[in-house]
Amino acid sequence: MSEKTIEERMKWLNPDDKHLADWFRAYADSREWICEYVYKEDQYIGLIDSSNAIFCEKFLKNWASKGSITSKDKHRINLLRSAWSSHKNSKSKVTLSLSSEAKKSLTFLSKIYGITKTEVVKELLINAHELLKIQKSLKKILRRQPNANEFNKKIDFLSEILDHSSLTEEVNNLNSENRLLKLELAKLGGCKPSSKV
Repeated sequence: MSEKTIEERMKWLNPDDKHLADWFRAYADSREWICEYVYKEDQYIGLIDSSNAIFCEKFLKNWASKGSITSKDKHRINLLRSAWSSHKNSKSKVTLSLSSEAKKSLTFLSKIYGITKTEVVKELLINAHELLKIQKSLKKILRRQPNANEFNKKIDFLSEILDHSSLTEEVNNLNSENRLLKLELAKLGGCKPSSKV
């Protein structure tokens, strides 16, 4: 049994459904990866002013054209479906208890961005989820990086090994000693000391 393609998994995104297409276009504006598929080819640059239905069609066509489906694609499909379901069912009320400070912040954000409080909460939750993923990735990267103290010790060790000033000083001392020995040798044997050192 073969795995479902992106096209098969995205059948629910019907560009002919005006409500769905309008929602998708608004949703895509804050998701760079969606826009990358829509504007994948230079010929689609004019889509910025196109209808929401055409926007959906181009997204589906370009995303499905990549052929294989990755786990990242599956995750994105699930996020899209979940966001659409959440939007579609947003008519059903959910009651939240908020402190007066949180209510003020919610009202402020709603006014600043010109969206409903429900949309603010949805965006905050989606962004919080994205931030958690970013934090998790950063922690993995930072774990692989050397500890600052460890790094400094290694740098100090390398500096000692590669420090040529002490070697230069030792060479100069040997040159001076060599000159003195040549002078002594000249006194003893009557030879003229060489000027080369």
